[in-house]
Amino acid sequence: MPVPRPLGWGRHPCSPTGHVAVSAHNPEQVRSNFSEKRTPTRDSTEDAISTELWKWARLSDTCIDERQSAEARLALLLEYYLCGLFLLIPFTRDRGIWCDGVVDLCLKRLPRGSFLLKGAAYCPDAVSPFELELHFANRLDLQTNRMVLRFGTLNHAGELRRFPGHDKYQRHWPQSVDDWAVHVELTPE
Repeated sequence: MPVPRPLGWGRHPCSPTGHVAVSAHNPEQVRSNFSEKRTPTRDSTEDAISTELWKWARLSDTCIDERQSAEARLALLLEYYLCGLFLLIPFTRDRGIWCDGVVDLCLKRLPRGSFLLKGAAYCPDAVSPFELELHFANRLDLQTNRMVLRFGTLNHAGELRRFPGHDKYQRHWPQSVDDWAVHVELTPE
């Protein structure tokens, strides 16, 4: 099974100049992981996420069952997708953090062909909040022109803060970019 890759990768090789990568820990550590020599191929997971998002966006607010079905499919796709992203980011990869499910998924349509996906990722032993922004150049595009991942918060020791129940993290939702353990922005060249 291929490893999920960040949306928007594949048609355009990514390079440090094509990315703005920021981390609360070490911006260079994240940026260096995305080198010019990488030319990943498109992954069906990213196409499926984009397809489901556009289907969800076309549904009326009164289509409750269809919206919930689309959200459930997106949660499953995001589980695998976040695993792939976590392998690319040194902070999560070096700590063995992986995603074993997505709960409390909330989708929001942003202006100009963009979406915000918020929820909690089940990680080893606990859950952590995440936000994923997906920006598309054109309506119904499958490839993003910008993606922003924010994940987790830090404890006092500088490690990922783990919340024992999926309801507890909501009281401690990060209020600013600096509150996130991981903040990465990816754009194709």
